[in-house]
Amino acid sequence: MKAVLNSTAYRAYEEGGCGNYIYIDHEDGYRTLYCHLQGFSVSHGEYVERNQQVGTMGSSGHSSGPHVHFEVNRNGSEVYVAGNTGDEVHSESGVAKNYADL
Repeated sequence: MKAVLNSTAYRAYEEGGCGNYIYIDHEDGYRTLYCHLQGFSVSHGEYVERNQQVGTMGSSGHSSGPHVHFEVNRNGSEVYVAGNTGDEVHSESGVAKNYADL
């Protein structure tokens, strides 16, 4: 998985939920979250650049198989975002409604 923007990455583990996950703090209260990772490619507190590898896809935590749960939060609340194709992405699953375009 690659960082979507420059900022500081933090590694964590949540048993029964996200499993191994990384969250990246961005400006204006935004945070991106990458859950169910197999492993980490960055250190806790490391500054990362856009498109830098931060982790590898896995099935840690409460997961039905290898994937990455991607989420965007602002001030602690999930937000909806548009993918590079302009498709709406569901914040809970991180999957575009037309996920074939991702």
